[in-house]
Amino acid sequence: MNKAYGYIRCLLVDASTMTASVAHQNEMIARAAAVRGYDLRRVFIDIGAGTNMRTELRHLLERAASDSVSAIVVATMSRLSRNRVDVARLREELDGLGAILISAEEEDISDEAYAFAWTR
Repeated sequence: MNKAYGYIRCLLVDASTMTASVAHQNEMIARAAAVRGYDLRRVFIDIGAGTNMRTELRHLLERAASDSVSAIVVATMSRLSRNRVDVARLREELDGLGAILISAEEEDISDEAYAFAWTR
């Protein structure tokens, strides 16, 4: 079975909202990985806003390289990033690692579909 890692990003609003968001994203990620036949090995969680604060995403990418992970699963693309350039950079990095990006919510996350979603 192919290995996958999950990634969760959550704003720190208040403890109960944060806990509910993390739990919801985790359920979505676990379900998406299982349905696609991936063994979800670990979920990395970043709490806070902004691209500069995503230390767990950096750890995920470092571990994915050394652990031969086949997929990175997110609940929605917006939890990975809301910036198309950042997503393109991350997808390129994942391609270099031989890993694919899976969104539990969005069916088609091709470059064209993702670009279209951001222009609406």
